[in-house]
Amino acid sequence: MDVAKELSGLSGSKEEQYKELFNKIEAAADVPAMITLCEYVVGGKGGDTSTVVKDVVEYFITRLNEFGFQPCVEIGTALLTQLSSNASSFERQINLCADCVATSYLLNRKFDEAIGLFARVKFEGMSKEFEAHVYVKVAQAELGNGNSDRADTFINKAGHLVRTNRDVSNNNKILLKYKVCYAQLRDANGQFLIAARHYYGLSQADGMTDRESPLRAACICAIVAPAGPMRNNMLSTLYKDERTSRFDKIKPVVYPVLEKMFMGKIVRPSELEDFKELLSEHHFRQNADGSTVFSRAIMDHNVLSAGKLYANISFTELATLLGIEAEEAESVASTMISEDRLKGAIIDQVDGFVTFPHVEEKLLQWDSNVDQACAVLNGLVDSIQTKHPHLIE
Repeated sequence: MDVAKELSGLSGSKEEQYKELFNKIEAAADVPAMITLCEYVVGGKGGDTSTVVKDVVEYFITRLNEFGFQPCVEIGTALLTQLSSNASSFERQINLCADCVATSYLLNRKFDEAIGLFARVKFEGMSKEFEAHVYVKVAQAELGNGNSDRADTFINKAGHLVRTNRDVSNNNKILLKYKVCYAQLRDANGQFLIAARHYYGLSQADGMTDRESPLRAACICAIVAPAGPMRNNMLSTLYKDERTSRFDKIKPVVYPVLEKMFMGKIVRPSELEDFKELLSEHHFRQNADGSTVFSRAIMDHNVLSAGKLYANISFTELATLLGIEAEEAESVASTMISEDRLKGAIIDQVDGFVTFPHVEEKLLQWDSNVDQACAVLNGLVDSIQTKHPHLIE
């Protein structure tokens, strides 16, 4: 397209004409022509007022946010260079343009480039909503780069604005992005039960167009979380939510594992092959004992399940059940007992057995407690009858 010819034909108030020309060039997908138009407007070659120029540039940036990766980056980078040549006059527009291009890099998982551009954003004169929006995106980029500590710093800054600024807390779009990033960060840091609760909250949140993905993420986090009462509560909540047995992203692969976990049944390695494909790299992070986060969660669960099947079991048999060595099986059971996640269990290191508290034993203990309570009550009645016989008539 001959941009020079198109521009020469403009007259009068040109703000709307610039926008129409930009749309025309956009329809033709002529990137060089768009860059030429941006250079013409930013350079003041049309003799326009600064207000008109700024309004037109912001319109261009708004349109760029809808472009694909390559044209957005190419045009946005050129526009950013043009604006930076007169930075004092275009501070707001530079911020908006840097955010636009950085977001495009972020969406295409080019995290270093995104972080570099977000670093150029200055918040003076910008709204708190924009500030929170940028903090969340920087946190996402840092998390994508594996820098969870830095991601935590920025998500905490966003969280402060969410808690203290009404405009931010009332902006549901920013709020949802913040909550998604917060849940992902807790997930990446291995705080799986916290992540599961936040993912589950997102699966019920107003404004979430995709509720299936956070619900699946909640299920995965609950499954890989350390075994124990709090995990059982989360598993119960998810299992009883009828959506987990209905949603396509959950029903075929995740739900069968979730169901076995909730029911306290032993999960075999062969039943986890498809499920493992859904896990992220941090779910396979190694523990100090050489096990992975995921394999340890499965082992812990199976130990609890064994406790429902056996009154006692040798370390050798437990090891076979867990698919590990006997010494490792003893270590797993010992750790769970010390962390109060295997209540009532006893390890006999001499004979090499772990003994679980069984239902019958619990019922006997219940009967004993009832007998003791009745004996105390009878004693009180006898004492009252002795001291105040007129009351027992």
